[in-house]
Amino acid sequence: MEVRFRISKKLAPLSFVFLTSCTGVGQLSIQQERNQYNDVIHDTGTEQLLVNIVRAHNYESPSFFDVSEVDQTKTLQGNLQGGSSNIGAVVPLGALSSTLTATDSPIIKYMPPTSAAYIQQVIQPIDLASFAHFKNSNVPIEPYLRFAFDRLTPAYADFFRASAIISALDSFGAIRIDATSNDLIMIVLTPDGLIPSDAPCLNYRPANTVVADLWRQLTQIFNQPDSARVITLRTPRSKSRAGQVALARSALGALRMAERDEGPDVLFTDRSHAQEIRAENGIDEDENEAGDKDGYAKNGSRTDCLKGYDIEFYYLPERDSSPRKKWTEHFNLLKPSVLSLDTRRQLFRSLGHKRALIVIEDSETRPSDAYVSVARNGHWYSISNRDRVSKKNFALLGNLLLIQARPPSSGPTPTVIAQPITR
Repeated sequence: MEVRFRISKKLAPLSFVFLTSCTGVGQLSIQQERNQYNDVIHDTGTEQLLVNIVRAHNYESPSFFDVSEVDQTKTLQGNLQGGSSNIGAVVPLGALSSTLTATDSPIIKYMPPTSAAYIQQVIQPIDLASFAHFKNSNVPIEPYLRFAFDRLTPAYADFFRASAIISALDSFGAIRIDATSNDLIMIVLTPDGLIPSDAPCLNYRPANTVVADLWRQLTQIFNQPDSARVITLRTPRSKSRAGQVALARSALGALRMAERDEGPDVLFTDRSHAQEIRAENGIDEDENEAGDKDGYAKNGSRTDCLKGYDIEFYYLPERDSSPRKKWTEHFNLLKPSVLSLDTRRQLFRSLGHKRALIVIEDSETRPSDAYVSVARNGHWYSISNRDRVSKKNFALLGNLLLIQARPPSSGPTPTVIAQPITR
């Protein structure tokens, strides 16, 4: 009696279903795993930035490790074995066994910061043209100027006043930034089609009148006639002799602003103080997700100057001066005043050293509501998920480092073969 087993064809679809349930193939692989790899690379990159900020705070050298490529090899194996016994009997006996295996073997390629060309990229000044590109990307202007420029104005003490005026003009839609080259940019007055500022305290008069006064102040800072419609900034290496020389920071210089003795631009503090800073700047703890339609705290803690205004940094609370008082002074110094030029300059400079762009919370335990957190030397460092100001400026700093701190494409590529995953 001849006995034939025709089981393999019937079980083939079941084998395929089982294997593809463990690992995706083709289009299914992209659907299942693309976002997973994307999320992991993004999250670890964000953590790497925070670690480097903590290192800078402690005067340690930063380290950048870039994932340049991820290759994945998938292996699907199936094995069916059958046998029979008691051949010749009325009821033959048989046995069937199978083995199904799915294996992923990711190959991850890293680019370490070892070459001289890479180090040169990190210490090169940020291109002036980046200001135009970033402004067109709707980044917070005052934090950008602070991170990107070491010197912006003819008088060093005018930096904070000039950056506040440029930000105020931009809130009216009154300026554009033109980049003629990487070494030369122009701040151009565009007085047509103005919109009301999103800062209520700047709308004390018609927009064209306020913009005219702000522009007059800016031309005075840059030693230009009141009739000027363009302010030119250039680097020392620019071939043009016209315009104010602006000194941009390097990516490393921007990161070093987190050092302990560099002031509170990147502030390390405990959670309770961080909550106090947000509250006294008018950002309620529930504002991020449940503020009113104007975007300010439901408890009405903001002053009229800040209602509906999307703040770009925090003024810090002091015993004799609250952040709300500092914000009022900030906007009052932008208005026409009997104060002398030197007095305005010094008051803005004083305010500029009493503010934080990024608030990093230091705790002994891992926070449960962090936007990003890392453990280092027995401490947890984090940015609260409620802190939209710090999150925006943290992302801005990361983008500044990203455009500068890119490893060169040439040279050997170290390869790390991950442990195969068998399902």
